[in-house]
Amino acid sequence: MWRMQKRFFVPFFIVCCVLNPVPAFSRELVEFSTPDQANAPGQGQAVSANVSAGEASDPFPSGLLAIADYKYPVYLYAPKGYRADRSYAMIMVAPSEGAKAEEGIEYFRGLADREMFFVLSTEGLWTEDDDVPTNLDVWLLQIKKDVLARFPVDQKRVFLVGRDSGAQYAAYLAMRYPAEFSGAALIGQAWSSSFAILMRPSPNPEKQVPFIAAFRADQAEVKAKNQEWLDKLQMKGYPLKVVDVPDAAGFNTSEFKKETYAWLETTSQRFGAVVEKGKKGFKSKLKKGIKDFFTV
Repeated sequence: MWRMQKRFFVPFFIVCCVLNPVPAFSRELVEFSTPDQANAPGQGQAVSANVSAGEASDPFPSGLLAIADYKYPVYLYAPKGYRADRSYAMIMVAPSEGAKAEEGIEYFRGLADREMFFVLSTEGLWTEDDDVPTNLDVWLLQIKKDVLARFPVDQKRVFLVGRDSGAQYAAYLAMRYPAEFSGAALIGQAWSSSFAILMRPSPNPEKQVPFIAAFRADQAEVKAKNQEWLDKLQMKGYPLKVVDVPDAAGFNTSEFKKETYAWLETTSQRFGAVVEKGKKGFKSKLKKGIKDFFTV
C-alpha cells in the first residue's frame, strides 16, 4: 500500500517542444533537451529543439518522444500522422508506484494511433521533506500549460488516467482542479485513499468532471471501500460510470481501453454542453431580472 508519510509516488507528465516544423525521426525514441531550471517544480519551460534527427517522413516528430534533463523521466507519445492545423485529445497518465513512465505510454500506444490522441506520462517520488502534494500540483499544471502551447492538443479534451496508486492521485487532481481536466478514469483504485482528506466534491456542475471507475471482481474489498464515495458523487450529480472486470488482466484488454477512452470523450462533450447551456440560461435569466428590476 502506498504510504504518503514516507514518500509520494506521483505521476506525471510533461513535455515541451517547439512547435516549429521539425523532421520526424527514424529512431523510435527521440530525445529533447530542457533548460536546467526545468528541474524545479513550477519552472518547466520550453525545451530547446536539441533533437537527434534522422530521415524526415512526417512534418512533425511522432512516436515516443523523451524529454531530457527534467527532475523525473518524462515521455510524450505523439500519434503518427497528426497535423498542426487540427486539435487532438490528450491522456495524461498517472502510473502506479514503482512503474516506469514508458509503461503508461505503452498501455495506450496502439489505441493512440488508431484514435489519434497524445499520451503524456512521467514518474516521480516525493520524499518526506517535500510539501505534499501542492508543489507537484503547481509543477505539473505549469507543464500542462506548456504542452498545450506547443502541441495541437485540445484543452477541452485533456483526460486523466491512473491505475492503482496512480488512480488515487488522479482522483485527487481531477477533483481539486476540475477546470484543468475534462474527465478521469480510475483503474483498480479510486477516491478511498490518503488523498481523501483533500477532496471536496462539489454540487456545482461547473466544478465537476466525469469519472469512470473500474474495479476488479476478485478485489471486492477495494470497491467496497469506495462505495461511500460512489454514493456521495452520485448524490452530488457527478457523471459517473462504474465498471467491473474479472481480474487484473481485464484492465489490459483492447476492448476495455477503447471503451474507457470512448466514454471519456463522449461523456465529457455531453456534460460540457449541458454545463454551457446551464450557464447561458442563468445569464439570460439574470439579465432579464436586472432589466425588470430597473424597469419602471
